[in-house]
Amino acid sequence: MKPTLFYLFAGLLNTALLSCQAQQTQPSSFTDTDGVLIVSVYSRGAYQYILAVPDADAKTRFYPVNLADSLKQAALKTDPATPLQVRFSGRLTGKNEVIKRITANDAGEAAGEIPQVTLSAISVRK
Repeated sequence: MKPTLFYLFAGLLNTALLSCQAQQTQPSSFTDTDGVLIVSVYSRGAYQYILAVPDADAKTRFYPVNLADSLKQAALKTDPATPLQVRFSGRLTGKNEVIKRITANDAGEAAGEIPQVTLSAISVRK
């Protein structure tokens, strides 16, 4: 094999191996888990509510499919710099929700997906 082909092949193999990351396993259910309820604005008057659970590296995020309107209103009233502190219990649905981000034309566009969670209990932490 010629050196240039070897380096090309080695580079492609290296890139493929680096892109393979170990999947972090997350629990399928949560009981009395502390988190924050974040309001994500993706268009004028259009909001998505995201549950974020602090972990060692970043924040694990979920889309609550059955969030009560009263908690949505409470989250809207909080300062975005200090999201609403909550404690929740629930179960992952096995489906993902498309999260949108704001665009220049105010239409919103897909920014990724996060797992859906069905809540069995949620309360505001003081």
